[in-house]
Amino acid sequence: MVTTIGKIAIAKLTGNQQPDDPITQIGLGTGTAAAQASDTGLTGAVLFPLLPITYDGSQARFNYEIGMNDAVGMVIGEVGLFTQSGVLVARTVLASPITKTNSFGFNGYYPIKIL
Repeated sequence: MVTTIGKIAIAKLTGNQQPDDPITQIGLGTGTAAAQASDTGLTGAVLFPLLPITYDGSQARFNYEIGMNDAVGMVIGEVGLFTQSGVLVARTVLASPITKTNSFGFNGYYPIKIL
């Protein structure tokens, strides 16, 4: 879900009013409450830099990789996208929390589609 403050950040980026604050980070958190437009952060957030962003039509794919030694011991319940200055742009809650150990890493992408 794109947050209210995330919509403002995206609008400013689109209008070139805030080109120095792009979406650059993926965050993992321990929260499990349903995503709300009013969300402003993740519980116990740990942030990681994004890999290069790719595009598929009107969808931006914010690619990431979490290494084997990253966030070890964290019970991941939520994922979010953040701007360079730490504004939460989008947040999603996992169907089931995942306990991160050093026996695995993972990669993927967080999609945002403009309708």
